[in-house]
Amino acid sequence: MNRKVLFAGSSAIVSVLVLASCGGGSSSPAPAPTPSPRPAQVTISGTATYDSVPPLASLLAGLNYAGTVQKPIRLAAVDILDAASNAVLASTVTDLNGGYQATFATGGHSLTRLGLQRA
Repeated sequence: MNRKVLFAGSSAIVSVLVLASCGGGSSSPAPAPTPSPRPAQVTISGTATYDSVPPLASLLAGLNYAGTVQKPIRLAAVDILDAASNAVLASTVTDLNGGYQATFATGGHSLTRLGLQRA
């Protein structure tokens, strides 16, 4: 008889431990996290440059790669493209220092395209 009481008592302890490990036995799901709103507009800015490699002292000797310097790409067209459709989201032109800035509506991934035009 003592054995049955011990068994019933240990069964009750196991039930309590199972309920405690499940968060109190509640079956309601946790609330879904609220997604943060995406900004309506995004501004992209940067500097367009190229590597200028000067010639060696003798023009026929080749190029001096150790003397390479970055120079601005001036007055070049810059397009911001939708990555999925290639639609132009914004356009601008680099300044005399190669700087550019464009603001456009968000909606996914975008690409930046730099194009050189003849004046």
